[in-house]
Amino acid sequence: MLFRQRHNEPARTPPMRHQLINEISEVLSRGSYFDRGDFKTTFEQSVFGDSKLTIEYAHESKFRLTANIPNKKISNNDGSFFRIDLDMSPGEINISESMSVANKDGLLSAISSWLNHLEGELRAAPAARAARKQEQELQNILESYANITDDYLSIEQADALKSRLDAVETSLKENIATSTKDKSEAKDQIDKLTREFSALKAQVDSLKAKGVVAAIFVRFARWASNPVNRKVLKGGFEVARTLLPDSIGGPNENPPK
Repeated sequence: MLFRQRHNEPARTPPMRHQLINEISEVLSRGSYFDRGDFKTTFEQSVFGDSKLTIEYAHESKFRLTANIPNKKISNNDGSFFRIDLDMSPGEINISESMSVANKDGLLSAISSWLNHLEGELRAAPAARAARKQEQELQNILESYANITDDYLSIEQADALKSRLDAVETSLKENIATSTKDKSEAKDQIDKLTREFSALKAQVDSLKAKGVVAAIFVRFARWASNPVNRKVLKGGFEVARTLLPDSIGGPNENPPK
C-alpha cells in the first residue's frame, strides 16, 4: 500500500489506522480468485484531514474503487456516523457506479461486494468477447444477403427448406440423446429443440425471404454456440447456408465489411 504526500513534506504515517489498513488487506486476500498482489492501494489526505482510499486492479486499471473518508462524523435521527462516498468500477449493474456507506463495516462490505462484481466481470469477459465476435460475423453474413429477393418463398421452396430443417433437427436430437448422460437433461434439451424448430419452420411460411434468411442464421448461431451441438453444426453458419434454396439468390460476391 502506498501513502502519497506532497513534495518536501515531512514523512507521515497513513491517515487511517493500521487496523483498518490490515482489514482492507484481509478483504482483498479473501477467496481463491484474487491475491493481495493483484491490487494497488493508495491513501491520500487532503488539507482538511479527509482521506481518499483508491484500490486499483493492477492488471486492468479501469477497474478501481475509490472511497472518500471524512475525518468527522455526521448526525441524524439514528445517531452519528462516518458517511463514506464511493465510486466503483465495475458496479453491481453498470460498469461504473457511485454509492455511500456508513462507517468501517460499510466500507469493508462495499470492498467485498466490489470484488464480487470484478470477479464476475473478469469471468464473463471471454464469453462476452466471443458473443460480440459472433454477432459481428452474423451481421456481416446478413448484410451479404441484402440483395436477395424480398418476396415470400414459393410452396416448393418452403417445403424443401423445411425438409432440410427436419434433417438437421433429427441429427441434433440424436446427438443429444447419445452424448448427454443425464436422460432428464437430454429430454429437456430435445423438447426445447422441438419447440425452436417448430417456431422456425412456421417462420419459413410467414416471413419474406430476407426474414427467413435472418431467422435461420440467428438460430443456427445460437445452436452452434452450444458445445453439445458442435459435433453436428461444425461451422454453424456454413451449415445454415447449405439449407437455403438456391433460387432465392446467394450472398453478394463482395459483401459489406
